[in-house]
Amino acid sequence: MASSGGALEFDVNNVVEGSAIAHTAGSDTVTISQPGTYFVQYNGTTYPANITSFPAVNTINFSLNGTTQSAGAAQTRFDSASQTEAISAAAVFNITSVPATLQVISGGGVFGYSDATLNVFKL
Repeated sequence: MASSGGALEFDVNNVVEGSAIAHTAGSDTVTISQPGTYFVQYNGTTYPANITSFPAVNTINFSLNGTTQSAGAAQTRFDSASQTEAISAAAVFNITSVPATLQVISGGGVFGYSDATLNVFKL
């Protein structure tokens, strides 16, 4: 679960190729250590947790070096506590200063997440 403004944690690393991108399983931060252009994609399922007032809107934003980015933002609306929704976001970032940190930030209240994946590719 993530509170509004909290970063999502990713518990497993599948394929990490090369040394430009690093992530420690169980953490909320991806570190980019080489300048360049990167494609970032988040996919997951979200549901309201500890929310009692509906409708409620969940947002997902990328944060680069602690600054929320407008590129790639996504949102989904909930009308009941039993509802689940897929949410996806994608963006391209030009990284000029390294190391750079990347996070996925939840907004709009307390939401749970499952089946979440984060893909980061150097282009």
